[in-house]
Amino acid sequence: MITISISHIIYLDKNERYDLYHGKKIKKIGFFVPVCFCNGETSEPAHEIFCKYFLTNENEFIPVTKCENGFRINIFSNEQNQDLLSNPISLLDWESGGIGSFHFKEKGQIRIKNNYYSIIHTVHIEDINVLKESLS
Repeated sequence: MITISISHIIYLDKNERYDLYHGKKIKKIGFFVPVCFCNGETSEPAHEIFCKYFLTNENEFIPVTKCENGFRINIFSNEQNQDLLSNPISLLDWESGGIGSFHFKEKGQIRIKNNYYSIIHTVHIEDINVLKESLS
């Protein structure tokens, strides 16, 4: 079976991280990197694709969803993501009990036409300062 791995990278400033933690919806441009794997073969080197992200922190499990011009990602903490990196509190700064970033992995299946594929979404939400520091 073909596996599609999609890494999502989104940078938020402090206000956006705190707003998302407190339940406000955030619209942001980020990028994803899709790679396909099958029988030891890969589609690498992969290319970054910029798109819109609609980020929410709603009190229900909602899988990563493709939507118009991008993806919808809900960061709700559930029993599957109990470690600090995948708990919404991790979006906050150290002094507030977080680490300034959020990471999680979601596995599933998708159907394209009449074919089924395994899909892995890896989501990285980072503080914008991480990006700024990498550019200097």
